[in-house]
Amino acid sequence: MAAQLMGAWDEYAVESHEYVHAGPYVVAEQLLRGRNKHGLTLDRHWSVFTFTNGKGVTWRFYQTCDEALEAVGLRDG
Repeated sequence: MAAQLMGAWDEYAVESHEYVHAGPYVVAEQLLRGRNKHGLTLDRHWSVFTFTNGKGVTWRFYQTCDEALEAVGLRDG
């Protein structure tokens, strides 16, 4: 799946900023930049990574910081 996603882009870069550690989760603001054959670009979102035994096991995307923090129980919905 990841190879298919990455293969759709001619250029792709990720910068992670502002990490929040919450138990088995890490919330990170991410800036994505990419260009595909249609000229589309991506921009900012928030990711929630879940770790088990020191290994990343899930990666979910959210539009806002509040949504990501709510997903890990740090904000009320």
